[in-house]
Amino acid sequence: MLHLVLNVWSLWVVGELAEAAWGHARLAVLFLLSSVGGCLASAAWVEAPMIVGASAGIMGIAGAILVGRLMGRGRVATALQPLSARVLGGWLVVLVALGFFIDMIAQAGHIGGLVVGLLLGLGWSRKEASMVIAGRLGVGMVMTGLLLAARQPEGRDGYYQFLGQGLLDRGQDAEAVAAFEIALERSPDDPGLANDLAYGLAKAGTHLDRAEELVRGALGAKPEEPAFIDTLGWVLCRRGEREAGMEALEKASRLSEGEDEEIEEHRAQCADASVGELDGVSRETVE
Repeated sequence: MLHLVLNVWSLWVVGELAEAAWGHARLAVLFLLSSVGGCLASAAWVEAPMIVGASAGIMGIAGAILVGRLMGRGRVATALQPLSARVLGGWLVVLVALGFFIDMIAQAGHIGGLVVGLLLGLGWSRKEASMVIAGRLGVGMVMTGLLLAARQPEGRDGYYQFLGQGLLDRGQDAEAVAAFEIALERSPDDPGLANDLAYGLAKAGTHLDRAEELVRGALGAKPEEPAFIDTLGWVLCRRGEREAGMEALEKASRLSEGEDEEIEEHRAQCADASVGELDGVSRETVE
């Protein structure tokens, strides 16, 4: 809700200024192209499985009106005269800087939207043919480059991790394990990837000794992480060590204050299952 309120308020503030400078139609184009540019940048960077929000479009509008305030002539200059370029520029710097420290911010999406907005502002704020061409050509080149990069995301560090998580959600456990193996090979010291692979192995019911080794290594880096403790408990339960598994799952539940549905589901399944039989996997299979 806070994210929604902040986006709506920000869109209202910068959108009103852009609308005064360029009109309704161009504001719509600016928001749309900046949003698409942000989505393509996020996909090219592989910063999350899915990005939602209006932030990229808002950053694009802010970037366009900053250029308009600094370089605009005629109607654009008049409409943006009340705006302080220093204040707006300062806020944009702060927002971009925050993206380097707060994981939940779609940093690549923000920067992609901002770049598209800056270029559109360049093309719309001056009447010289060179400026118009530079703005349009710049937007075309950026969008094309991002599209090509987004179509080949395998080189980014997060690609195989997010791919594996999606495959797990669809029940394709063996394929998920293969994706996590590649991800961990690329980032062998990442405890989150070690946990993901351990959980994938536990869900598939294979190589449970290795799964335990992986998750215990992850816990060495983050001993109080509920997701890691949950994975350990689930590995132990699937191996038939229900008492030890339940102890770990109870701890994970306490640390997450009982609010993690997956942990609670594992607790219930481990408590109810016969030793050696979880999700239809027999003791012989998991060994």
